Amino acid sequence: SESSGGGSSGATAGGGRKGGGGKGKRPEDARVDLHVLAEDAFGKVSAAVKGELQVVSNEYQVLGRMNAAAAVKYGEMGEVVAGLGVFMHSLRQKDESLAPFLAQLEDIDAQVATLEGVVAALDKHTGALEGRFKRLVTPPEDTWG
Repeated sequence: SESSGGGSSGATAGGGRKGGGGKGKRPEDARVDLHVLAEDAFGKVSAAVKGELQVVSNEYQVLGRMNAAAAVKYGEMGEVVAGLGVFMHSLRQKDESLAPFLAQLEDIDAQVATLEGVVAALDKHTGALEGRFKRLVTPPEDTWG
């Protein structure tokens, strides 16, 4: 059997002493002590469980706030992506509208290269003609004289 605790007389809860006097009172005192201890234990367990539940509740609140913040951030990112999509569409339209002009520029560049070749050939031919002209215009030196 368990002792009655509390330092009363050292008797056991089951009535360890045989004798008169307080035989009916001791088990009652033990029940009251046991009841008080049980209430105290249940109160402490209840407080511990409430504390754990409060921790879990706080964690869920933090997670809820984090989810709300993430939802806001994802919403902002969605708006940015939508804006980039519109911008990209606009750039594609501009690229398509500029494509004929770019093709014309490439054609002009090819024509300029051809003209540069013609100019180089004309320059060479002009140099040759100038040389012939100078020989024809300048009188020959008198070698007899």
